[in-house]
Amino acid sequence: EAFEPGMTPPSSGHPSSGHGLDLRTLFYVLLERAWVVLLLAVAGLLLAAGYIKRAPVLYSSTATLEVQQEEQKIVKMDRAMDREDLRSLDVLQTIAQELKSRSLFERVIDTNNLGADPRFVGLMNGAPSREILAGALSGMTDVRLRRGTRLIDITVVHQVPELAQLIANSIVTEYKEQSVEQHTSTSEVANEFLLQEANRLKEKLQMSENDLQAYREQTAA
Repeated sequence: EAFEPGMTPPSSGHPSSGHGLDLRTLFYVLLERAWVVLLLAVAGLLLAAGYIKRAPVLYSSTATLEVQQEEQKIVKMDRAMDREDLRSLDVLQTIAQELKSRSLFERVIDTNNLGADPRFVGLMNGAPSREILAGALSGMTDVRLRRGTRLIDITVVHQVPELAQLIANSIVTEYKEQSVEQHTSTSEVANEFLLQEANRLKEKLQMSENDLQAYREQTAA
């Protein structure tokens, strides 16, 4: 069929192959740049391996404290028993908090002379204060109460495994000694109070006997 110049030739009815050409072109471009992707992957792996190699190796040591349970009091009401259980749980939680107290950490630091131990002081500048040492010890110590038990785990994480074990065991030991000292101090205060009360009653009894004796003498006269 004749057509004038400048007119668009009629379509032949076959689909265009431009989309296929674009996909093939993209494939060849990616294939040519595959070495770039491979290079980036290798560089990422090398960086990750270097970081892991330079990262310090940490060790953890766990010491377990068992809180002995006193004999349970016999009560008639279930509600009273529930209150006893809640008080027991409060006691365990209180002990867990005391195991992370600054006073206990300072005892551990003094007992083991950690302030002069280069394994513990590490890169601290100068002579760190007791507050800084206690803060560092708190940061590496985790205390957790085992659910449904009377066991408390004290875990210490450090680069030196021997030091981690030493500190974990020392925290338990120092807590026991601190508890004994507090109990002894409380007993001494109670004994002192009872002694003073006994002396007061003795003096009161002596005064009563003196008054009675004076009354007898007056009556006899």
